[in-house]
Order: sequence, then structure tokens, then C-alpha cells
Amino acid sequence: MQKIINIDGKDVKFKASASFVYRYKQQFGKDLLTLVIPLLKRTLDTISVFLAQKNDAKEIAAEKLITELNIGGAIEELEIVDLYNIIWVMAKTANKDIADPVEWYDEFDVFPVFDVARELLDIFLPSLFITEESKKKLQAMITKKK
Repeated sequence: MQKIINIDGKDVKFKASASFVYRYKQQFGKDLLTLVIPLLKRTLDTISVFLAQKNDAKEIAAEKLITELNIGGAIEELEIVDLYNIIWVMAKTANKDIADPVEWYDEFDVFPVFDVARELLDIFLPSLFITEESKKKLQAMITKKK
């Protein structure tokens, strides 16, 4: 999945695919899963609140899923540099010619990291799911929440 975001007047292409997981490990020396589990847990918590407000049977399924994925609580919170690293890897996956992280970020006068991360969530999370149907369901949940 790909997306273009205008950052500091520049159109930047991002891509989430299986290769960005390998690229992350290769560049930063740690497994992306250690960062993704807490992100998924927070996302599922948010989805659960959303479903609870809808007050329908889906709430039960979401609660069960959240309970089973609660292993994320044992992992440390995401550091801001990790967020920058994930964003850079998604940009590098889309454009292999970009510079290393420090040099690439120096190209921007302003880099609204939280805004960019929020924009990338809709391609990042679905890329972690196996089936197209799962991707579509998650995308629908994210879209409804906005």
C-alpha cells in the first residue's frame, strides 16, 4: 500500500509492504514487532471504545481480541525516535534513493511527526494483516472512526 503526503511543501511517497519490516531490522537492528504490538494494542483499545459506543455485538468480539493481545502491556512504550524510524523506513521502501534518516530529516524545515504518523496509520496497520478481507475491515473501522 502506498500514500503520498505533502510535508513542508514536498510530496513524499510512503509504502507499507513486507519488505519494510526487513528494511527496519536491517537499518535499526531490532524487530519491528516489538514496536508494533503496543501500537496494535492501543489501536484495538480505541476500536473497542468505538464499538462500545455503537453498542452492538461486535463489541464482544473486539473485547476478546484485546484480551488475547494484551501481551503488549509488557513492552516499553514507543519512543519518538522509533516513530521517526518507522516513518523513514516507509519512505525508504517507497523511494530507495532517499538519504539515511538524519540526512533525510534534515531536508525538512518542519516535520510534523504526529500528523504524518496519523496519516500513515491507514497504510501501516492494514499491511500487517494477512488477507485482503482483513485489510478492508480494518480500513473500514479506521475510516468510520475519523
